[in-house]
Amino acid sequence: MSKIANFFPHTNVKALPVENSEELHQRFAQMCRYVSADSILAQERIPGGGENQFSYCALCRSGKVIASLVAQRRRQYPIEFGNASTFVQTVEQPVVESSGRRFLESIGYDGIGEIEFKFDPRDSQYKILDANLRPWGWHTLGKAASIDFTYLLWQQKTGIDVAPITKHRKAAWVREITDVVAIAKSRNRGEEIKALLSAWASGKFTLATFSVLDPLPFFAELFLWATSGISRQRKAQQILQPKVPVLKVTVQAEPGLFSAGLTPEPVLETHADDDPTPARKNSRIAL
Repeated sequence: MSKIANFFPHTNVKALPVENSEELHQRFAQMCRYVSADSILAQERIPGGGENQFSYCALCRSGKVIASLVAQRRRQYPIEFGNASTFVQTVEQPVVESSGRRFLESIGYDGIGEIEFKFDPRDSQYKILDANLRPWGWHTLGKAASIDFTYLLWQQKTGIDVAPITKHRKAAWVREITDVVAIAKSRNRGEEIKALLSAWASGKFTLATFSVLDPLPFFAELFLWATSGISRQRKAQQILQPKVPVLKVTVQAEPGLFSAGLTPEPVLETHADDDPTPARKNSRIAL
């Protein structure tokens, strides 16, 4: 899989999947049209969807975990290589909890952080994908679960003693607009809708952008999606499924060539609408 963060603003695609070395070279060349070659990252692709994606979130003080929770990042958008999570819920996952705690404490971390894991069904191992040592996109899930990470961090940094928190409530977080799109594109819409309604009925549910006290961010995002969402998806589709080059064959012949009983030599001219390089002309082929 080829991936680079700066690729997304140009293409609305976070990563390009490859199955073999030939595809890797093709995708690499495709990415080089938008970013420099030395900024492209090739990494292993772990199979599975949101059901295999987990995060360990914690507040640490001088290398010791003060409060933590484990969450399942059930949905994301775009679906295959998400730019951001759209539906996240707290879960109990002892392996992720112990591995995430061990990682943060081993580096003596101080502050809040999110360690992303993915379960690999090929060897039944939970593998670290990323470490976000900063506030992450859905950190407000913690407040709904009784662990307000950013507030606790503020208390810690201003000298207020923060007592260890060993328990939390079940809770869920949703990014309203993109989650609707993620559900619509899901292969298991029924199950995804059921999970969403179950989380909503539990009462411990928090929204990413909408608030009665401050609704402007939600409507601003809705406006952006209404005005540019379709064009962004079309751009991504063009990158993921590039057009097959259009081959044109023209015949060039000198005056009187046919009357002399000679066969003109065809000239193959290639051109692709999305290829920024000039069309290659006068490439002669033998028929």
